[in-house]
Amino acid sequence: MLLKKYLVHFAALVTFFVCCYFYFTWDAPTYWDSSPSTSRVSTDSTDASTIFIQTPSSLSVDKMCTESHSSQTEKYSSTCRKWGVISTTEDTLSVAVSRFLKLEGWCVVVSYSSRSKKPEYHPQTADRAFGEKKGVVYMNADKNAAYLYAISQGATAIWDFDDDHMLKYWIKNAAPRGAPSLDGAATMQDMPEMDAVTPSNHSWPTYNPYAHLGAPALLSWPRGLPLDDVRKGHCSNAKTEPVTAKSKSIAVLQSLSDYRPDVDDVCESLVSTPFYFTGTQETRPLMVPNGVFAPYNSQSTLHFQPAFWALYVPVTVDAQIRDIWRSYIAQRLFWDAGLMVGFLHRPLVIHRSDGDAFKAVGNPANIVTSSRTQRLVRYLLNWKSAHKVLSQRAEQLWSDLHQEGYVGRQDVEMIKEWLQQLARMNYTFPALNEDGANMNMIKSQLLVQHYMDPRDAEETATWLHNLLSLKDRKSTVHICAPNAIPKAAEHACFDKPFTFWTSDLHFGTRMDVPSVLAAWGQKVILAIGDKENRHPEVWQHKGIKVYEQVSDLIRNDFASTRYMNTRLTEQMVQGNFEFYKSDPLIESTDAFFCLFQPGMCEMWMPFNRTIIFIPAHRYSMGRCTKEEFVRLNEHLIALATLKNPKHIIAASSTYDLEQLRHYTGLDVLPLFSYCGYYVGNYTYNPTREEIPIFVRTKMFWNDGFKSKIKKFKIVDVKELYPWFQFSDLVKHRAMIYLPYAVMSYKITELYALNIPLFFQV
Repeated sequence: MLLKKYLVHFAALVTFFVCCYFYFTWDAPTYWDSSPSTSRVSTDSTDASTIFIQTPSSLSVDKMCTESHSSQTEKYSSTCRKWGVISTTEDTLSVAVSRFLKLEGWCVVVSYSSRSKKPEYHPQTADRAFGEKKGVVYMNADKNAAYLYAISQGATAIWDFDDDHMLKYWIKNAAPRGAPSLDGAATMQDMPEMDAVTPSNHSWPTYNPYAHLGAPALLSWPRGLPLDDVRKGHCSNAKTEPVTAKSKSIAVLQSLSDYRPDVDDVCESLVSTPFYFTGTQETRPLMVPNGVFAPYNSQSTLHFQPAFWALYVPVTVDAQIRDIWRSYIAQRLFWDAGLMVGFLHRPLVIHRSDGDAFKAVGNPANIVTSSRTQRLVRYLLNWKSAHKVLSQRAEQLWSDLHQEGYVGRQDVEMIKEWLQQLARMNYTFPALNEDGANMNMIKSQLLVQHYMDPRDAEETATWLHNLLSLKDRKSTVHICAPNAIPKAAEHACFDKPFTFWTSDLHFGTRMDVPSVLAAWGQKVILAIGDKENRHPEVWQHKGIKVYEQVSDLIRNDFASTRYMNTRLTEQMVQGNFEFYKSDPLIESTDAFFCLFQPGMCEMWMPFNRTIIFIPAHRYSMGRCTKEEFVRLNEHLIALATLKNPKHIIAASSTYDLEQLRHYTGLDVLPLFSYCGYYVGNYTYNPTREEIPIFVRTKMFWNDGFKSKIKKFKIVDVKELYPWFQFSDLVKHRAMIYLPYAVMSYKITELYALNIPLFFQV
């Protein structure tokens, strides 16, 4: 168990030094059997708020969609107007579903294959998560039937998602100010008009929205965008202009995904992934002009009632591109109905899976797929219909696509059944907008003249070969990765030791980072004024030097009880610079690191050394006005772009990491606490009966928690040890910890000591 613990934390350790080496020494380049059957609806006995619907893979769901099968279904029909639809292969409810169900006023249909079992969950979790107005509907059917069920319940908006794409902000009032929300996006249809932006003077049949939405590299594109279009560059128009969109004309809003965005494998091989879309000042959605295609997926997409007819996903198309082809087919019909597709300005979701099934579109070995997608786009641009009713026009398009070999016969039969089901539900299809359709047809004819030259496939293959060859020739860095945690002298990865400087105020940050660095043969200067420390073993590490020459700014302002609100001024920075400008230790320093409070790093910027910014608490600490906070963010963004010296922007907890990413748009590194180097010499050896409790608010401990626990001898750790040592703590069989912050070095220390821990959550 101890070895496992060390191996888990070792990843963060290696990351830290990889970053140090990279930033200091390397000048890297600046990158989804159609057999009729009946449905069966029953209330699942495990939970009153769950409906279980078993339907084979078909759209014969008349009873399910037109009758009231239970009081529970009636309740959903009267309360849920916003639905999520997810297809899963998981045995348990995923994090994506549990987060989604925290949203008020939303229900979800979980579609699962007949080859897998119904996902299970713990009733106590369901009770807390679902609430009276929430529910989960399980369907042993494909996702198309799940869409129909949501529509039959009176849905006005449908969130189409999967297990890998989870909401970034799902707790009420927890999102940072200005952050997009699913509720906010769903209410756009309720407004008469909406301010948006649209590509200005875009003159190509396809459009790549990534450049406008903050992709970290200009050469990045969504999955399913034809590679010929990417190569030519005409689809990547980052210039936009304001536009007023009628909200009733919005068909689909796509949310991008952070961490592992929906790109094809060529893009993923060229652009460093994972990556995050950088924040911009723009808050308006990006609307794609009619007559232009932009692919959207089934992973994080919001569909509105006028476009529900277009939710059908083809079943005879390769699973890796069927949702993309759905989007292209739908958009051709959207133009005729005056409907538009848009992209939200910031990602609502984060994709945390390391595996990715959607990687075939751009594979050089399967470039035929991309070329085939481009031919589909060209066919759709030329396609015409004389039908005056949208449903008839849709049926004709799918039949024509079958005649051209794009979809199978089964899809033609299924789309007929799909449209009939919608008609039985009294679904209202949008009217055709003949004037708009005619204008789009003229535009499409103009665009298609030069689209898809016969030489494109050969030229694109050469382009891909050259790009991938160039990537293979990029400079590389040899990184030492020992199989076990190194001793202090084992630091052969580095040609020379670096010198790091910190004036951190927190005991945890003073001990953890310096001990890690020293164990790897680096030098650390602790400019904190004295050696006061409850764990003196830290000072035994070779390479750690406590420096008692500290400026008034550190000694009187930051080191006082006012440090939480110390407001850094230009005068303070200037005074600190004057104090240290001729100091020989400053001259020998390669980098300053700041964890608590992190904003202290601003006072070291004048020395033109590497800044390592790793918040171990809210990075806005001490920035008490909007102007001060904006200035700090501007400084961080500036540091992240500098090359000489290079700088590191990281975070010690997931919360702080996401907060930094939201407000700065930077790709923040996770460098979590470790503590193993200064607690590793102690062995868990329980000999005492007391179970210490770490609690910040004693009133809560005395009046609430303590009165409910009689069996064990639980004692406040401060009563046992006014000033404890690790040698004291390992004598106890367990510890209770009542967290008071999102990140605590004490938790890491107790974990590293291998002591059983109990938390209140």
